[in-house]
Order: sequence, then C-alpha cells, then structure tokens
Amino acid sequence: MRRLTLPKANLLFLLSVLTLRTAPAVCRQGGVQLPLQTQILASQSSEISDLRKQAQNGDRHAQFNMASRYLQGVEVPQDYKNAAMWYERAAEQGFVAAQFMVGFLYEHGKGVRRDYSRAIEYYRAAADQGDTTAANNLATLYLHGLGVPKNIGTALK
Repeated sequence: MRRLTLPKANLLFLLSVLTLRTAPAVCRQGGVQLPLQTQILASQSSEISDLRKQAQNGDRHAQFNMASRYLQGVEVPQDYKNAAMWYERAAEQGFVAAQFMVGFLYEHGKGVRRDYSRAIEYYRAAADQGDTTAANNLATLYLHGLGVPKNIGTALK
C-alpha cells in the first residue's frame, strides 16, 4: 500500500477548511449554547453610558448592542433579564438579529420564562426576513412539537 504525503502547508490548509466547515454556529457559555448573533455590534461611542442613552432613545443597533453586552457581561454585569428586554425592544423595530435572539431566549428560558409559542413568533419573524438560523430553529420546534403540534412536513419546508 502506498502512503499519501502532503506538503505541510497543504495539510494545514485542509485542516483549517475542515475546521471552518464543521464549526458550529454557536459558542458555549455557562452551559447554554449562545448563537453567534450575540456578537457586539460596533457603535458610535464606546462609552457604555452613551450607548445606553442611544438605546433608550430608540436606536435599535444600540439596543441590540446593550442586549449583547448584558448577555455576555461585557462592561456590565451579566443579566439575562436586561438582555431580553433590550433584544425585545430592537426586535419590535424589525431588527432581524434581535428577533432571532428573543426567540432563542424564549426557547431556552434565559431572562424570560420559557415559552415555545413566543419563540416561534420571533423565529418566524426573523425567518421571514431571511434569517436561515431562525428558520432552522423554527423547523426544529415543529419537528419536536414544541409550542406547536408536531409537524414533520412543516419542519422540512
């Protein structure tokens, strides 16, 4: 049997491609897998007080950023209830990533009482705007009959 040998650079490239292709779209934190949508968006001001004022004035990007900071405990104490509140405010303005995150929080009961029906509402709103991860999570809820009657046909759509 002939052994295949690859140059070291090709092998490293191949490993990095495989890693990227198989890396999950979530990260681990505190026993709960948090979606990558929790990434903190760049804001005009790095000062948390300015960001909070912008969020209170209805800036949906600032609201999302505040929520992500509370979710992860960046420059503020980790607080799932405040994270849920800020995500929900941004979601009400049609911010897709926030709609996904509110769905995620309702599905997992983080900062809000677990409510699969509410999770479905928010996932559907995000999926309707093209968020494929929300569509996947929505399908999973249908597949397992969480918050809706189990429906494999709807899950596969």
